[in-house]
Amino acid sequence: MIRIHKKFEPLIQQKTRYYIITGERGSSKSFTVNLFLTRLAGLNNDNIILFTRYTLESAKDSIIPEFKEKIMLNNMEGYFDVQLRDIYATKTNSKIMFRGIKTSQGIQTAKLKSLTDVNIWVIDEAEELPDEETFETINKSVRSAKNRNMVIMILNPAYKNHWIYKRFFDGRVADDFNGELDGVTYINMTFDDNKHNLDQEFVNEMELLRSTDYDRFRKVMAVNWKDEDEAIVFSIGKLKRFTEVDLTNAQIVAYCDIADQGTDFLCFVVGALIGDNIFIIDTVFTQADSNYTIPKIISLLEKYKVSLAWFESNAMGLAYTKMLKMQYEGTCKIIAYPNTQQKHSRIVIQADYILDQFHFKHADRNTEYYNYINQLTAYRNDKKSDFDDAADATAGLSYQIRRTLKK
Repeated sequence: MIRIHKKFEPLIQQKTRYYIITGERGSSKSFTVNLFLTRLAGLNNDNIILFTRYTLESAKDSIIPEFKEKIMLNNMEGYFDVQLRDIYATKTNSKIMFRGIKTSQGIQTAKLKSLTDVNIWVIDEAEELPDEETFETINKSVRSAKNRNMVIMILNPAYKNHWIYKRFFDGRVADDFNGELDGVTYINMTFDDNKHNLDQEFVNEMELLRSTDYDRFRKVMAVNWKDEDEAIVFSIGKLKRFTEVDLTNAQIVAYCDIADQGTDFLCFVVGALIGDNIFIIDTVFTQADSNYTIPKIISLLEKYKVSLAWFESNAMGLAYTKMLKMQYEGTCKIIAYPNTQQKHSRIVIQADYILDQFHFKHADRNTEYYNYINQLTAYRNDKKSDFDDAADATAGLSYQIRRTLKK
């Protein structure tokens, strides 16, 4: 069997729940984890492994062949029954299931979290997973009583506004940290750790690049988390933040972007107007249905004594607003507003005002407000964003404040 690099010993020992495996391209991250998984499934009983990528159209044409190679390298051909998207370990009752998180029908968290007895969840190319709420939904379902529960994230470092960086690195550990901290094991692999296994021509090319243009080498090899993506409209470093705000003399208003598709988030933002500044003091940000969102919105209307709230009436919005009005008995003026502007255009037009005048609070992890900020700070100017709900609701509030209240 092929020897595994010593940096992966904590993974083999299985001491913590979370494993964050980062590193440069060509540093054997995925290769080694896949070797480990085939050995674990083939030699240990009752391990149910969910292997995911954000998009995985056809496991049999992509990831299954990679695992067949690892099975052969481990000399374990007789240990497995390989199917179209599952690999069964015939001697141990373990299995590896290959699934995409995003399908043509949308985000399939409900299907993934319903898989029974999963004790190991692997997220390959984890930098592509755009939001923490999707992660947390599946994460909570990894709770088997039969074996050690593990969540393994394999990724090339992306931008520092990514939720993985903010949750696991920011203020906690250095980018290249190797070790354990607070129940998380960090493994950082480098080009040098694995160059003896790489094509010599590629090694020579990268060595030359490193010696002549180190900055370019770092970019090509994805060495570290990057400070900022110029395509991000609301980069985390540009947002004005607050911890507490006095609402005594504030006018409280709100805006709601209704979820009208299965993968959309309903985003209801509550803003406090104090002078020329707008403080986003609360939000409802969820994919849950109206049985949850309407009572939650009503509770915020009453809690903050909201005076004026706009609800987008496009698609399902008008019916939703009528349903809310039937249940709400307070004094807030609720307006169904048909948005005729193209979403991306409105977001970009309002961006400067939002960055100048809006303030966003620091929120605890695993809250709707925290997930709202994560999605907002992932919105891109190049139209490659997976979600626009947080940005659209914020832009809608900005538009209505400037149109109605700031004349």
